[in-house]
Amino acid sequence: MAGREGISAAVAKLRGAVARGKSLPGGPSSEARVHLSAKSAADFLVSAEVLPQLEPRQLALTAWSLARLEATAGWDTDEASGPRALTASLRQRLEEFGPHELSMMLWAFAAGPGKASQSTGGSSCGRMERRKELAEMLAPEALRKLGEASLMSISNSLWACTTLRVLPALPGLCMAAATRTSTATVSELSPQSISNIAWALALSALSDSDGQRTALDRAMSVAAETALRRTSEFRPAELVALSWALATSQASDSWLPRDSEQRRDVAMSAAEAALANNPTRQGVRLLAQAAWACANFPTTAHSRPLWSRLAEALQLGLQGGCRSTSSQDLANGIWALAVASVAHTDSPSFSALAGEAARRSDFEPRQLAACAWALASSRHRDPAWLKALERSSHRVLEEFQLSEVAAISWAWAASEAGESLIEALLPRAQQLLEGPRTSRGGPGFVEALLQLAWAGSFGQVSRASSLNKLIQDCLLREGRLRDLQTRGRMTEPAAMLAEVTTHASNSPTIVVNKEQQGFVVLHKPVHWEVDGADTVGGSSRPIPLSGYMQIQFPSRPLLCDASAGGGFLGRLDAQSSGLVISALTYEAHLLLQFRQDTHSVAREYVALCHGLVPDSLHEISLPIRVRAGASSEVHASGVAAVTRLRVLTRLSQQCGSSTEDYSLVVLSILTGRKHQIRCHLSHVGHPVVCDGRYAPQALQSDLKWCPRLFLHRFRLEFLGLDDCKIEASHGLPRDLQDVLRRLHPRSRTRISEEVLSLWSRGDSLPFHEWAARSNGEQKLLVVSSWPASDLAAWRRGILAAVASSLDSLRPKPLGQSPKPQSHRHPQGH
Repeated sequence: MAGREGISAAVAKLRGAVARGKSLPGGPSSEARVHLSAKSAADFLVSAEVLPQLEPRQLALTAWSLARLEATAGWDTDEASGPRALTASLRQRLEEFGPHELSMMLWAFAAGPGKASQSTGGSSCGRMERRKELAEMLAPEALRKLGEASLMSISNSLWACTTLRVLPALPGLCMAAATRTSTATVSELSPQSISNIAWALALSALSDSDGQRTALDRAMSVAAETALRRTSEFRPAELVALSWALATSQASDSWLPRDSEQRRDVAMSAAEAALANNPTRQGVRLLAQAAWACANFPTTAHSRPLWSRLAEALQLGLQGGCRSTSSQDLANGIWALAVASVAHTDSPSFSALAGEAARRSDFEPRQLAACAWALASSRHRDPAWLKALERSSHRVLEEFQLSEVAAISWAWAASEAGESLIEALLPRAQQLLEGPRTSRGGPGFVEALLQLAWAGSFGQVSRASSLNKLIQDCLLREGRLRDLQTRGRMTEPAAMLAEVTTHASNSPTIVVNKEQQGFVVLHKPVHWEVDGADTVGGSSRPIPLSGYMQIQFPSRPLLCDASAGGGFLGRLDAQSSGLVISALTYEAHLLLQFRQDTHSVAREYVALCHGLVPDSLHEISLPIRVRAGASSEVHASGVAAVTRLRVLTRLSQQCGSSTEDYSLVVLSILTGRKHQIRCHLSHVGHPVVCDGRYAPQALQSDLKWCPRLFLHRFRLEFLGLDDCKIEASHGLPRDLQDVLRRLHPRSRTRISEEVLSLWSRGDSLPFHEWAARSNGEQKLLVVSSWPASDLAAWRRGILAAVASSLDSLRPKPLGQSPKPQSHRHPQGH
């Protein structure tokens, strides 16, 4: 029988070999001696004579050491019969192990090597499966002894079972970890345990009941609070892992955290820690993961310098060793920069990342989709990247999931790269939609369907019609399912309903009531906000339109669903007025979203602009960059936006000794970017009257004769759920009619006076009729995208075109229509 001292010495040798790893002093010969000694100790410990003599802790340490040496030193423990005997001994003596020993072994099994490399073939996969089997054997015993376990033991067990996907153990471990984290003392909350628990909770996302959601959300809050108080105690990797978990839970449908700013601060601290780390491959990975986490929170002016540093650091990391940077890290970095709106076509850092992406041929489907979306939304259309995208997409075509097909189809269409790739992708999308129902559903399912619909519609792909019918059926089915799931659900009255009832004299009105089809069209007066059903009332805020809808239709759960925008389709600025579609059911909401994304909803406006808009200006197609909390702007890195317009009449008024000129225009939008009409008109030198955001220099003088922004959505046209045409119109509100009566036509012609009289009475005609009445003799002017470097020349060209058109203005009789001209421009979703 082996002596106790000999067993302890053998265990110590194994642990020593683990501690030293591969970095041993004295070179390869020293390393070989240590490994030889450790192998001898391992053979001794798992021998038939010694194994039964091991105490529970010694047996656990032996299993732990062998697993760690397999991971760090490349030991192939499958070569010996010892591991089989060790496994049998573990199974027989499970009840002897305490929570610490069980968690220690689980952690070691999960920390081993992952996917098989080319050099090892399938052996690594085989070892991983064996480690999962060992974990599945230990996990039930670990669950049974959770009451005796420390927070660190629970953390290790949860991390291991999440890593190895030991699914039966996860619900119990998640709840235990969440509950213990919420009540743990400061000494128990170590950085490693907090990081591991948060990571596993975010990845598992098993919360279904309100109780589970509350426990998990509280655990995340405690983790964020601890990280902010004790940032200096966290290693960069721990802080980045925690920020990833907080960002993942932030974006999850199952979590609605109230401490978003605190979680964002953790992500920014993690980014700072990653920036301070050495620029090794691990450093690049931390940078990419930290950037990904930050991108899931709103970008503020305060965080922009941090984003610039992240972009530069990622570029430097690539230059220092681009071949060793994983494709996952590259995709994370590109995606994050695009989401944060710091990815520009003229940014050296972003261009370097995009150039590296074009050289990669090993992107997995999800990584490829992330890069495609990011580069397209940042207006990066480098031919080398588009060729690489098409080539890689064909390589992994059969591996694509629906969300990946949708993202790449959207990106390809938005890049105006032709139909070739979309033609290849749509059959895969159809295959997935016609396949088993298990391949459908999930939080991104609806978004993917709408992206596919937009891509096929914009690209005018011939195969899109059959797919669109399938998409429409899926959306209707998904909508009906959501209606069934929410039927009878009662919600508490919103806090702002009392505020709504005090504005009865200026209330919205329902123009088209199709409650039986699940939607209405209403007129939104000025100072009412098309909010998302989660608005907090306050004297400084506009009146929430969702409150009015909840009063009118109190039994409609959709109207209280902030994730669905309260049922509204499209937005209107609070300072403007006009028609808004409001769905009452999820079925109607999803179908009308489909109609809108396939350009089947006509949205028409009337605006009074400063200056003399030329008759020939029929379209403005300029990309718009939308930034949270800031004005939109025309920018090369923005998303495509198309506004069509016709000049109705030119007006003027005497202001002191000078005469001010204005143009009354009717507009129709193909895209619905934030402040699109206001941004476009201001950019071409004709801002809307009383637009304090885009023409602040004229606001005070405008307010002397115009009470508010002169922009009104007067008409909507679309197909209802029964495929019958719905037309809704609402003339100019009285306050805007009064403004027009103060103005005079620049030229006293029958046309000008008829137009002014028509709109002053609040009457209107559809956009296509106004377009038909435009004169077709003048050259059509389309304001389209110009390189940012030639912006001054572009402005000079616009001014010259305007001057030329004004010189040739002549009053024309009504009824002459020009020959239609088609101009297609890229759009974003």
